[in-house]
Amino acid sequence: MSAELHAAFTSARAAIEADDAVVLIVREPDLAGQGSIEDAAAACGRFGLIRALVIEGGAKGCTSNLVAVDRNPEPGADLLQTAASAPSLNGEVLNASSSQVGKVVP
Repeated sequence: MSAELHAAFTSARAAIEADDAVVLIVREPDLAGQGSIEDAAAACGRFGLIRALVIEGGAKGCTSNLVAVDRNPEPGADLLQTAASAPSLNGEVLNASSSQVGKVVP
């Protein structure tokens, strides 16, 4: 788990240094606590990193978002592009998992 979080941190740092948006990916079941304890902790660690980046980097124009997907598939390039480039999205969890199909979420 520490290796996963270290990789997330170093990729976020590299994106910030390159003046790019930070977009991290988690598995939605892990974020919801439906996987193992270790997987949930790693997903919540990425979520916390995004929130910290919004607080610390938001005033400097740093965009940071989290994309939640199903356990196996990777998110589409269009979703990643939206998460990185939409100016109104910052500090958001973009849930692209099938568990949210047909649900109304406030």
